[in-house]
Amino acid sequence: YVNAPTPADLATYVMREAPSGSSNLGKMKFALDTLELTYTDANIDVALKAVREGGICIFLHQPMQANVSLFTSGGHFFVVYGYNAESDTYMVADPYGPNYERMGEHFARGFTRYELLRGYSGALIIETK
Repeated sequence: YVNAPTPADLATYVMREAPSGSSNLGKMKFALDTLELTYTDANIDVALKAVREGGICIFLHQPMQANVSLFTSGGHFFVVYGYNAESDTYMVADPYGPNYERMGEHFARGFTRYELLRGYSGALIIETK
């Protein structure tokens, strides 16, 4: 794609064009609709099952007093894209670079279900073709 938007371009567009009052998850759905990607809302168990079966998911984490996210102190999206059955961990791609410096060992070994549950606010299973 010669004129493909960058992730920053898409984020700027979504923040400007998403319906007023949209939740963070609503904004992500708006972005996926804009890109004409098919997705399904899922709870954490359904989302992680999809990843174990070779799918990919976008997770939303929000700060919660009793359930602090490892990834953010504000709202944050990241992609869960792989599963290691031997260690029962999930591979994560995070757009926020400093998280790799802060939690490098987690990205190398994968994240447990519990670690992904901390701060979990929603997930979208992305249809791959």
